[in-house]
Amino acid sequence: MRPRVPAGIVRFAAVLLLAVAAVAVAMAAASPRLRVPVSRHDVPQLVASAEPDGRGEPHDSAPGAAGRADLLEQLGAAARMDPALERVVLELAMGSLVASVTGEPPPEPHGWIDASGVGTEAAALLKGGRSGVFVTAVMNNRVRACVGSIWANTTSLAREVGHYGALVAARDLRRSPIEKRELSQIELAVSVVGRLERVARGDAWDPAGFGVFVRSGARTGVILPGEALTHAKQLSWALQEAGIGLEEPYEAYRFQTVKFGASLTIRN
Repeated sequence: MRPRVPAGIVRFAAVLLLAVAAVAVAMAAASPRLRVPVSRHDVPQLVASAEPDGRGEPHDSAPGAAGRADLLEQLGAAARMDPALERVVLELAMGSLVASVTGEPPPEPHGWIDASGVGTEAAALLKGGRSGVFVTAVMNNRVRACVGSIWANTTSLAREVGHYGALVAARDLRRSPIEKRELSQIELAVSVVGRLERVARGDAWDPAGFGVFVRSGARTGVILPGEALTHAKQLSWALQEAGIGLEEPYEAYRFQTVKFGASLTIRN
């Protein structure tokens, strides 16, 4: 026969359990809710196929809470007000390219900006802004080499220009390294990237005003604005650069740029 538990003890135990539960609920309500942080490095990096090994972060090109202009708009306005801005950007990229080809020490980007004579506002954008950049070497109206990234990989726009100016010498793996004898024939274009937005299959846009980025797994391809006459050619070219078949699933994004320097004459 099992011993009988006194009713008073049963009531006491029940009250005690209720009190413990109430304390637990109160503590949970008073504690801040746990949030799992989302790192920008958790998002697959959008990079050109010519420069696949960088580790960059997406830049914030949309206007902020205060409604300030995005970086592309600020750069465009600064270039209109200060013609020296384009010259300085191109000289920094070319100085970095020449140093890479000849084995000389590369220019220090912020020091270069300080000594360039560019205006205060333009200098602040180059030293304080962050964005993806592509540097294209053009020779005889053909792309001799092109490297870059959709997202920033360095701490400032000036450093980004210097970084890819140096890498364009030999890091476009689709083409042979630029040789010293070619330097006098090369013009550079520097494209600052912004306003990236995803697009669906069937969407169309002006290929003169927008570039396209495509991605399927680790395969990526980028075609800059103004490099193709038609939207269809631009998209198919990007897929070809990435090695993605037309029937394969892929993501596509369009973007805009502020470009300094050389332009290609596109022919049929």
